[in-house]
Amino acid sequence: MLFLLLALAPLPYVEGFGPAKPLPHESLPVLHLPLPEAVRAVYLSNGHLEVAHVVLQVPREGATPSRLLGLAQRALELALSARSGLGEVDLSLYASPYRGPGDFPLFTASVPRERAREFLGLKEPSGYERLWLNPGLAPGRSPEPVLEDRPRLEEPAPFQGRERALQLLQSRTVLGVASSTTGARPTPTPPLPLTTPPTPSSLPFSWTP
Repeated sequence: MLFLLLALAPLPYVEGFGPAKPLPHESLPVLHLPLPEAVRAVYLSNGHLEVAHVVLQVPREGATPSRLLGLAQRALELALSARSGLGEVDLSLYASPYRGPGDFPLFTASVPRERAREFLGLKEPSGYERLWLNPGLAPGRSPEPVLEDRPRLEEPAPFQGRERALQLLQSRTVLGVASSTTGARPTPTPPLPLTTPPTPSSLPFSWTP
């Protein structure tokens, strides 16, 4: 019965070997920003949210964190002014010449319209969780001082006593094994001193049995 069902099942259609078909390409609406560093500025809407993506290029030798932030803030202002329906602007700054998205960016930020005032008020590229700065441009941090190079673990007194008892037991076991292999009689280990209980006369108070 299973063989009959497999025989009647439709076979999948395969075109065979050949070059892959190119993906459909649709040009996106363009934002015209009066900014010399702007390489590409487009926007797209899904019917609920309209988002713009602005790509800028800056010379690597002058790409300081403060300059990148200032350029991104200027591009954000121009994008929001050029299209009032934008709900968010994504900013990507690359070193010039821009060769495509395969390059590693210097600065990226994603700014919703309701947080534009917060982003525009930044004085340095920090304190905004939707901002990323290339680690190669971040200022270096001095290494933290080392408090100790050999940390010591201090155990409570009961654990220290147990550790001492285990070491004593292991030493007796090693002595017993050594004597059994050499034929020598092991030296007996003196017993641990016992604490004598206090007598009634030595107590600081009177005691009657």
